[in-house]
Amino acid sequence: MQNKSMQNGFSRAICSAVVAAALVAGTLSAQQYTSSTIAGAPQYLGYGGDGGPASNAQMSGPIAIAVDSKGNYYVADYGNNVIRKVYANGTIITFAGTGKFGYAGDGGPATAAQLSTVHGLAVDAADNLYISDTANGVIRRVDQKGIITTFAGTGVRGISGNAGPASQARFLAPAGIAFDPSGNLYVADAEASTVRQIRPNGNIYAFAGNALNGFGPMLGEGGHAFNAILSVPYAVTSDAAGNIYIGDLGASAILKIGADGLIHTILTGVAVGSLAADGAGNVFFANYHKNTIGRIGADGVYTTIAGDTNASFSGDGGPAVFAEYNQPYGVATDGAGNVYVTEYGNEDVRLLTPIPAGGLFVANGASNLEASGNAGMVVAPGMMVTLFGYGLGDAAKAQASGGQLPLTLGNATVTVNGVQVPIVATSASRVSVMVPAKLNPGLVTFAVSYQGSVVGSGSAGLFPAMPGIFTANSSGNAALAIQNSDGSVNTAANAAAEGSNVNIFITGAGAYGSALADGQIATTAQNVKAALPSLAVLINGENAAVTAVQTVPGQPAGVLQVTATLPADVKTSTTVPVQVSVSGIASQSVTIAVQ
Repeated sequence: MQNKSMQNGFSRAICSAVVAAALVAGTLSAQQYTSSTIAGAPQYLGYGGDGGPASNAQMSGPIAIAVDSKGNYYVADYGNNVIRKVYANGTIITFAGTGKFGYAGDGGPATAAQLSTVHGLAVDAADNLYISDTANGVIRRVDQKGIITTFAGTGVRGISGNAGPASQARFLAPAGIAFDPSGNLYVADAEASTVRQIRPNGNIYAFAGNALNGFGPMLGEGGHAFNAILSVPYAVTSDAAGNIYIGDLGASAILKIGADGLIHTILTGVAVGSLAADGAGNVFFANYHKNTIGRIGADGVYTTIAGDTNASFSGDGGPAVFAEYNQPYGVATDGAGNVYVTEYGNEDVRLLTPIPAGGLFVANGASNLEASGNAGMVVAPGMMVTLFGYGLGDAAKAQASGGQLPLTLGNATVTVNGVQVPIVATSASRVSVMVPAKLNPGLVTFAVSYQGSVVGSGSAGLFPAMPGIFTANSSGNAALAIQNSDGSVNTAANAAAEGSNVNIFITGAGAYGSALADGQIATTAQNVKAALPSLAVLINGENAAVTAVQTVPGQPAGVLQVTATLPADVKTSTTVPVQVSVSGIASQSVTIAVQ
């Protein structure tokens, strides 16, 4: 039940001095999303949790996903050879399949049926679930009573049956499936190099690809789709206007077929595990080779909305563009604009929630995350904060004048409780600012104005402290990444020596009585350790000796360097966990390498 190796086919394709915490290289969409995990135990392969919260369940290589009109979603749990259902209330069950490979159970409960390597899911207008039972060469259907039947295909693999009943047709390896607004079901037959259409009357027709096998760019650009030569059409979706999109793995491309039936390549250089569209005409796809989620807007512009390309797991509670994903395969959307993502490599389902227009996501300026411990949007006096939204300002980094950060930058201004605050950096999607060191307890309200008009607002609670650790991937400033004792950046290839010191850069230590004014740039390394008696560093779960806490020359008040000594018994590893706490409030956990 825990073997998730890919089976049966697709072998050709599936095998300045001021910190700029708001400016990270990479493509950012106008619409941004936050990332969270809603099902599965990240990086833990297994099969369990039915009847309980999906967040406590285990999966094995979830690969495809579909959402129904009631807010329930279905996951092809590939390694366990079952379909899981997660109700809108978060409870998970096994919906179809026994876990045994086979082809049996038609006419009975889906939970007693046998499936073989499911690669696609789709839901029709009546919320019936369709399953691309790939190794069996069929499309199965589970109705509202939970009864499973074969909808298309005979169970004998082949390429035949066009213009006749879909139940008598043959497929080689059906993968992605999707409905259009008229109720037509499209089936991407990856090994047959075709996409076929099953109409509401039950008959099947050739739609794209002439069954000649290509490899590389699609042949027939601009011509009729059924004359084109496709390679490995693995994913398919339809937008609200009825345009059909195909993810061709062999061509590393996304293709579009309009109402005129003509086929065009709209994006290349992507390995598409699945496609999904929303009601606004945006098309989403999982680019599993690059560990990212992409979006093609209704205007045709491509952006990355999630994933920083590193194959790992991190970033929940913050903007999705800074999160790390591992082989995202499945994508689906709901009516609220949320994007669901299955991670084959992390054994989970992540949710991308849109940051609303005119709203601001308030994050720690070092970690780009919400407060740890699910405290929500929280700030501390004197900390650096990054505000995420869109249309916020022009791209600019502060050049401190007279040792002071500006109050206007990139045609943007920011107020906290109605008072303008110093700005670190601006862009269309994020603005980094310094929270005043003196604030009254209670709710803190942020407002961003661009060219004189308010373009975003949001609120956060005020805590005495809310530390965050700067890292190269979250803040975009390698100079403030964790350093070894010689000042070099700590990496897997440049590990810290056992028993040596490491330098950790933080913000959010609270109102510790700094001699620096709000937005003032430090010119010397002033030791403020005595003013922060509650500051502690945990390395591999042990208290580390803190030898110094200092202001950082060239950085604004509110950015501190913490020097700590590695505990003597910390073992050699490239992933030693590190946290900083102030007044018992902990930062996010990051890792360092120790040799």
